[in-house]
Amino acid sequence: MVGGLVGDNIGLNEEVIKKTCSLSFKAHKSPNQPYIYETFRTSSDLTEYLVISFPGSWVETDWFVRKPFGETKIDLAQFPLLKSVGNDETALVNEAFLNRFDRLLKFSSIISEVNKAMAEGKQVVFAGHSSGAVLAILATFRALEENLNSNKTNQIQHKSPMCVTFGSPLIVPRIFLAPFSSIEKLFSSVLQLLTPKNNKSEPSFTQDSIEDSVSCEFYSTVMRNVATVTSHVACNLMGSTNLLLETMTNFVELSPYRPFGTYIFCDGNGQLIVVRNSDAVLQLMFHIAQLRDLKQLSEVANKSILQHLAYEAELEESLGMQNVVYLNKLDILPLSAKDGPDIDIAAALDSLGL
Repeated sequence: MVGGLVGDNIGLNEEVIKKTCSLSFKAHKSPNQPYIYETFRTSSDLTEYLVISFPGSWVETDWFVRKPFGETKIDLAQFPLLKSVGNDETALVNEAFLNRFDRLLKFSSIISEVNKAMAEGKQVVFAGHSSGAVLAILATFRALEENLNSNKTNQIQHKSPMCVTFGSPLIVPRIFLAPFSSIEKLFSSVLQLLTPKNNKSEPSFTQDSIEDSVSCEFYSTVMRNVATVTSHVACNLMGSTNLLLETMTNFVELSPYRPFGTYIFCDGNGQLIVVRNSDAVLQLMFHIAQLRDLKQLSEVANKSILQHLAYEAELEESLGMQNVVYLNKLDILPLSAKDGPDIDIAAALDSLGL
């Protein structure tokens, strides 16, 4: 499906999307502050927005606390709704991220500030890039809990908080797609490559060679583990009855984390591809990152790191062009371009390398 402003289709003003992106990267420049915020109005509506953005962390212990994937049960005292209704199973979350969020609550007044803004009728939007996005997601869950309780108690319908993230790792089951043991030796080095402060004024052949080696090995390791997870999920979705599928989980560590929410992919040529199906998002993430030739490894690995810090310019250009494709009815998409898919959808899939 093609057409319509992306903001109208996902229910969020495009000026707000641009603002969240700008503040998400601006927050990286203030790592000593727990968050930054800005209140503003858009040119097209009367709603007053409060955008709260969180800085990312480039410290290894803020990403993993234990092997293999660092998951733990969510604290139901803080998030009572994050459990399965059917079997009363508590949701899992990355423990390192949860610890960082707990520190945020303990040493800041964010909850009271958010409650005040919501009581004043403001639309609260949480935002973040990289691991800062994780705090935005958890803050949104917490604010939704507060909002629900407030609406029950005061019978005043506050605006539900929103969340916009960029380059976020996946934090809940529903990604760390590689167990920590497989990337432990490389992870701290990769974080140093990703930090926005890593602007070498005097690049050297030796340093560039080391960075190239690290990024290539890291990329290859993650992709091998991603292949295992996506293949397992795909087989389950197709209803495979092969007994090896269940046996595999007994000796292969599978990531518990999955995507959720609405995803917008930028193809690098000004087009935006919007996907809401979380299972499709997982498969897209894997297949988009595939190498057509092993000779491309160095180029693709380094490009993926550079692109992690290039959301702002890419998003600005793409929103200006408004070339948007919505992959909604995935079940009717043909399996081959020869079967005659919609020309715009076919072009979008081709732009993603699919």
